[in-house]
Amino acid sequence: PILGIFYFIGFYFIFKFAIMKFNLKTIGREDEEMEKDMMMSSEKTSLSETASKVLEGLGGKDNITYIDACASRLRVNLKQIEFIKSDAYFKNLGASGILRKGNSVQIVFGGLSDNIKMEIDKLM
Repeated sequence: PILGIFYFIGFYFIFKFAIMKFNLKTIGREDEEMEKDMMMSSEKTSLSETASKVLEGLGGKDNITYIDACASRLRVNLKQIEFIKSDAYFKNLGASGILRKGNSVQIVFGGLSDNIKMEIDKLM
């Protein structure tokens, strides 16, 4: 147990130094880049506005082949992934994370995911 304490202290300071020195991207330290064309004010937007901006960020309704929502994520299959906007765009809309795999994307909106999906369905 005593040796473990020394290892913990050693690893803690070594990794902290490496992360800070080399600016390694760890969870919670991602770049928060703002798109030039997306300067959102700090005001809260309505759910329908958010849904229309999410739809725009996904490349429009013609780019979506399938959309669904679970408890925390908006799951979307796209025709062309190249039309999707940057992660910063969706984070400005309230997303806490974006996962991309192939032509599908999952946007984490938390409890609002199902509501946003219903609003997007109305727009399509």
